Amino acid sequence: SAAVTISNNLTVSAGTLTIGANNTSLSGTADITGTLDIAANIGTNNFGNITVNNGGAWTVSSLSPANVSISGNITNSGTFNVINTGAYTLTGSGKSIIANNPVTIQNLTVSGTYTNNGTLTAAASLAGSGTLTQGASATLNIGERCVVASAAEDGDDDWELLVSVYNDARRCVFRIDTGLDVI
Repeated sequence: SAAVTISNNLTVSAGTLTIGANNTSLSGTADITGTLDIAANIGTNNFGNITVNNGGAWTVSSLSPANVSISGNITNSGTFNVINTGAYTLTGSGKSIIANNPVTIQNLTVSGTYTNNGTLTAAASLAGSGTLTQGASATLNIGERCVVASAAEDGDDDWELLVSVYNDARRCVFRIDTGLDVI
């Protein structure tokens, strides 16, 4: 497979851009109004910031695992729905998930520090040694495998949720919000 490196921004204003069996690296922002589709499970996919605009879509058409690493912010006003079993790893420091529409990822690993300011679903598993902080009115849904190591108010009316995962299948769904209890 060929290596594709984009040092600036990538704009998909219409139509579909398909990423095939490549090692793909984008250090700028993926600005998507059309569709960006990861169609192969071969290769390493590294992205900086991801912005999915109204009418845009981030999709994975390969049913085989596609592994993706994201070092930037995720902003979703369109469709961000990853249904395959690949691993998505959030590696950035001091980054945010800003979701006007839900962000759904099957297997999510947090190794950086992120704040969820929308609706985030880790449909099968949530793992990692990083920090995922819940913003006010944010929703976190965790699927089959999870353990909550701690959840505490972090001093500015947000909740900090530290999560580790093990292979004992359980169903965990959390709604963490200022003034609400963990369900």
